[in-house]
Amino acid sequence: MKVSVDVEDLTFWKLAAIAERYEMRVDEFMQELALSASNRRVDAEVDPVAMRWRQGLSDKEIARELGMTNQAVSVRRRSHGLPANRAIGYYQPGQTKQQRNTIQKAIARAVARERETPITNEGTN
Repeated sequence: MKVSVDVEDLTFWKLAAIAERYEMRVDEFMQELALSASNRRVDAEVDPVAMRWRQGLSDKEIARELGMTNQAVSVRRRSHGLPANRAIGYYQPGQTKQQRNTIQKAIARAVARERETPITNEGTN
């Protein structure tokens, strides 16, 4: 759905400056502003962000698919109380450095097998 809004130039530029601070486009910022002003949220069952989150996509992947910024996806996801989906190998609270290194090495091996290139131990600790 497309909605047009007539605003004065000065108002638009003020909105643009605020949206930029949140790393959002003006249209995304206005959408979030309207939802919060109406004290309503999009139902998580029909929200395209929440639907893609349930498929295991990261904020970046969701943003790319929906043509949104990462920040706008993050705001919407958190409004539903959903934690971020993380790719395998990302730092998780409680992981030791050794556990992270083991995971990173396993990922490097898997990527190397995928590319059929030899693995070296350079750059891994």
